[in-house]
Amino acid sequence: SDAHLTADFIAEGVDQTRGWFYTLLVLSVALFNRAPYKNVIANGIVLASDGRKMSKRLKNYTPPDLLLDTQGADALRLYLLSSGLPKGEDAAFKDEDCRAVARRCLIPWLNAMSFLQTHARINGWKKRKEKLKNHCYNDGMVSVDDDEEAPSKYCHLFDIWIVSRCYTMVSKIREA
Repeated sequence: SDAHLTADFIAEGVDQTRGWFYTLLVLSVALFNRAPYKNVIANGIVLASDGRKMSKRLKNYTPPDLLLDTQGADALRLYLLSSGLPKGEDAAFKDEDCRAVARRCLIPWLNAMSFLQTHARINGWKKRKEKLKNHCYNDGMVSVDDDEEAPSKYCHLFDIWIVSRCYTMVSKIREA
């Protein structure tokens, strides 16, 4: 049916707004009298460290497979997400900045996780499975039945809200 032709969102680089997004919009309105998407997510352009556009001809970037082997996917993800790219700003990619993000954020987190795992094992700590009971709010979220198990006890209101939203999403997916 026609209802399935409208995308909730489309995502592309900001440089495609005049070309791809605009052409898609014009054609859809001309042919079907409606927009082809509800939302557009535009990210910025990743530039080489010298500020120029990345180019195979200029070879002004580190090959992605080498970057992933040396820095890791998590460091790369965190670096890109912490840049201006998700806000539609261009950013010059620097290998050393990616390493710095790993050094400042990822490595301390991994060390803390390792510390927790080590001392949990030494002290015989086991994760308890407890039940999450009836966290239902007035904005249409579902409640969690007494017999459903949650990975741990959620004490903080935000944790309860997130778990409730997760159960709501699962419920809606199953209904679809």
